[in-house]
Amino acid sequence: MLPIERKDIIRDMVYEKKTVSVLELSEYFGVSPETIRRDISALDSEGILTKTYGGAKFKTQVSKKIPTKSLLHIMSQRKNAMAYEASKYIQQNDCIFMGYSTTVLALCSHIPDMPLTIVTNSLPVIQFFAEYKSVRLENIGGTYISSYDAFSSFHAIESLERYSFDKAFLSCQAVDFGRGMCDQNDMICGLQQKVLEVSNQVYLIADNSKINQRAFLSYGDLSKISELITDAVPSIDVQQQLLSLKIPYTVANIPAQESAEVKYEEKSQETLPQETPSIEQEADH
Repeated sequence: MLPIERKDIIRDMVYEKKTVSVLELSEYFGVSPETIRRDISALDSEGILTKTYGGAKFKTQVSKKIPTKSLLHIMSQRKNAMAYEASKYIQQNDCIFMGYSTTVLALCSHIPDMPLTIVTNSLPVIQFFAEYKSVRLENIGGTYISSYDAFSSFHAIESLERYSFDKAFLSCQAVDFGRGMCDQNDMICGLQQKVLEVSNQVYLIADNSKINQRAFLSYGDLSKISELITDAVPSIDVQQQLLSLKIPYTVANIPAQESAEVKYEEKSQETLPQETPSIEQEADH
């Protein structure tokens, strides 16, 4: 992996997790702590994050200063590649829910101005689609949560009872095979839990660094997922767990890398052995 690609991923991880440690990043990328410290110093000098003792934290004021459409341009190629794969499932006249994360935000630039109903709790998503003429845009309302740049409240969660979404596009801070999809904020988790209940299909967009991780709160069982869209071929152990849950997955085609879209049925050295039963694609293309 090139240094610029690694720094792109670090930037995204800090944006979503708010804090990261040198040890965590060193283990994830398989590089020395000194290499990670150099990356963090470079990103600190660019004003993207603040270097801390043993790691880095996100500069919350950065997202306030960058317009939504400009923010999309500086997102990593990995997020955009995953977003492109997710966009293939959106059809005219769909009613979709879009979650709060930057991973889901990247999906915006891949959605054309066509007849579509978009319901969201994300302020950047609202700002992006505000000028679209064919898209019906609905904000569920609630209290603004600045650390998430999103809205939620008990009333907003209750209001979701009246919806029926064709598709929901969500992300999370951790995919825990014991506890499900996890995040850090109880109101955000409560809202996304309700979204799972009222959606016909759920697409979870999560980079590989979030899989087999833990976070403070669980908002939904993994059996609710129609498809997982990720950025790297999961480990054999993760593939086995996805298989047992009957969750198909797609690996986005990352530019400048050899990885292409991968399904369970694809035969390769990195995927499950040939004798393992494949999972048929459940999502409606």
